[in-house]
Amino acid sequence: MITPVLVYQDTVGGSTQNVTRSISVPSVANGLLIVLVAADQVTGGNWPNSAISSITFNGVSLTQLEHDLGINTRSEDVACWYLVNPPAVTANVVVTRAGTVSGSSVTSLVFSGVNQVTPFNAHTNLAGAGGGSTTSTSLSIITSVSNAYLLDFICVGNTDTLTSGSNQSVLVGNTSDSFSKDGSTKDGTNFGLKTLSWSWTTTAFFAYIFISIAPVQAGGTYAYFM
Repeated sequence: MITPVLVYQDTVGGSTQNVTRSISVPSVANGLLIVLVAADQVTGGNWPNSAISSITFNGVSLTQLEHDLGINTRSEDVACWYLVNPPAVTANVVVTRAGTVSGSSVTSLVFSGVNQVTPFNAHTNLAGAGGGSTTSTSLSIITSVSNAYLLDFICVGNTDTLTSGSNQSVLVGNTSDSFSKDGSTKDGTNFGLKTLSWSWTTTAFFAYIFISIAPVQAGGTYAYFM
């Protein structure tokens, strides 16, 4: 069974480029460190600045799983990087970007009970559909294992309160200087089609990722028809 053992969320207000934050990772069996990064780039023409060149923990490079870079002159950006079997140590998470962004947040999570060979069995992203004129979004994936841990993360270009979809457990619940970001989890006991969603009040651009974490006991082959 996958169990979250650490959730550490940090917001860096105002203009920033690189972020360094200390976290304490406990000793866990079959561990997985996930770092979720959100950024807001208000200034037109500077949206490539939010691109992440590297994330490290304790000097060890993480691997990028998803990076959803927003669209148009205002960019909302979310990324997911990970490290399998992280060391039990208090050390820095260091996020390095191409340039300065208007606002940033870093959320670090540690899980136990994760498949160490194939930690993820599905993932996807969606950027700014609706050209900034939308107040809701959703993503769907098909999980191929039972007892998966479903996790999403969203960044919206205003300071609205974000409302999660049905049966989603809110992970962070936070707004910053110029943008909102949040994450949630949902039961993945049975494999198959899974959908997560968010809504907000004022129309805005957004970036959104959805991943499914595979448990250590995951095995076998499944077929899903729709």
